[in-house]
Amino acid sequence: MSTRSKTTGRSAGVELFATRVRCSGFSIGYNVCVAAFGGTTPYVVTWLTAETGNSMPPAYYVVAAAIVSLLTILTIREIAGHPMRQGVADEMFQSGADVRGAATTG
Repeated sequence: MSTRSKTTGRSAGVELFATRVRCSGFSIGYNVCVAAFGGTTPYVVTWLTAETGNSMPPAYYVVAAAIVSLLTILTIREIAGHPMRQGVADEMFQSGADVRGAATTG
């Protein structure tokens, strides 16, 4: 189950970005989240447990993360069967516009 959910999540995350920036966009977002939440989770739940004197805060932390994940999943649009989005430079290139000139002039 775990492998399937990771594969599905990564596939959906990658599809959020235009083809031109797909790899870097997903990897930066994914790694920032892993560092921010995965790296701080042990400290946060240890602090919550020590402050409250209760062993339930880690469970509440996981439930809160699951709710945020669910809300995020509900906002993702299905794009199966639609053409892949491309970056602005790709669209300009296909239209025959001068990409270098447009990038420098703005």
